[in-house]
Amino acid sequence: MSKGAPVRVDLDFPIEVRSAQSDTVIDRIDFVMIRRPKVGDMRAVGALFGNDASDWEVGLALLERLTGLAKPMLDAMDALDMARCEVVLAGFTERSLNRSD
Repeated sequence: MSKGAPVRVDLDFPIEVRSAQSDTVIDRIDFVMIRRPKVGDMRAVGALFGNDASDWEVGLALLERLTGLAKPMLDAMDALDMARCEVVLAGFTERSLNRSD
């Protein structure tokens, strides 16, 4: 895997997309791919909230941008899977700041 490659997060609790008419499952999301954030992503998310957002809200907005998942899909994600995605997001910047080379 290259340094800039997206990171795959397998979901312990897949997201089920249901038909509005029949409530049957029409799609299932078993994993998400999270790309590395760019400064533009951080600016865009910051502009959405200013200083009034919680870390949780910022994380959700950033995850929406970096995965391409629509808000309703993220809303259907299990909290444990979301926490695992947050660890990946945090790792993108922590590894960069803690490099020794």
